[in-house]
Amino acid sequence: MSYPSLFSVINEKEINIEAASPVILKNALWRTFNRDMSLGIAYLTDMAKAVKTSGRRLLRVEQPDSQLGQQLAWLLGTDISREICEQRLDIAFGFYNDCAPVAALKREDLNMNPLEQIQIQSERLQPESIPANM
Repeated sequence: MSYPSLFSVINEKEINIEAASPVILKNALWRTFNRDMSLGIAYLTDMAKAVKTSGRRLLRVEQPDSQLGQQLAWLLGTDISREICEQRLDIAFGFYNDCAPVAALKREDLNMNPLEQIQIQSERLQPESIPANM
């Protein structure tokens, strides 16, 4: 997905993208995320608050084909956008295929693992489609 508001933000802030620092460019992207993916940003902000309050890792599973699911994939599915979200929200994020965001205080606390990925994926499959050796 391209970000529809990106060039509007760049023009409004009169940013010369070739000369701008990484901080200025990240700020422009953050503004763009808030405009184009406000549902996803609100969701991640809520996750960050919950993790900071509890101090514990949080895993949620959403519908991948929903508007929220698409926005979460765009925000957490690429390195740059995930890094910006982590820096702005001061939290570590991970993302499992089939739309399962994970948040923790530190990257090492995300504890992303193959078993959890398979469990998340298998919950969406019909029982008859799950291989017998799972």
